[in-house]
Amino acid sequence: MDYQKEYIEKNPGMHINDSPLKVKQLCLVIDPGLRIDSILDIACGAGSITIELANKFHPERIVGLDISVPMIKKARELDKRKLVKWTNADILTYKT
Repeated sequence: MDYQKEYIEKNPGMHINDSPLKVKQLCLVIDPGLRIDSILDIACGAGSITIELANKFHPERIVGLDISVPMIKKARELDKRKLVKWTNADILTYKT
């Protein structure tokens, strides 16, 4: 099965409804006093979790990275306030 063709392109908004719960679960393991200056979300998908993290932690820099063009396109659409730098790339070849 070609994951890109069969799943991602047909479901570019997957996991959007789950993002508040996933961020809440993540916050359970992060020290509430921790100052987060930057976030790199690898395999960010449609970006909803990345946007939630940006709103929660207010980092100076946040990058959402995904290999899927449709996912990054959806992420850019969802990021109304342009909080995140969205990047379409393969993590194995990504350079900052």
